[in-house]
Amino acid sequence: MCTALMLAVAPSAKAQWVVTDPANLASGIINSANEIIQTSSTVSNVIKTSTK
Repeated sequence: MCTALMLAVAPSAKAQWVVTDPANLASGIINSANEIIQTSSTVSNVIKTSTK
């Protein structure tokens, strides 16, 4: 009952603007690409080592 009363008198919610950080997004993409390169290099080295 108390919860229903609090919700009834609560102010209405308002939508917020989406905030983006292009520099952070670009940095994340570059870091992900570098991780993929590193992982593929590691896999390549493991394959070379295991076939000897």
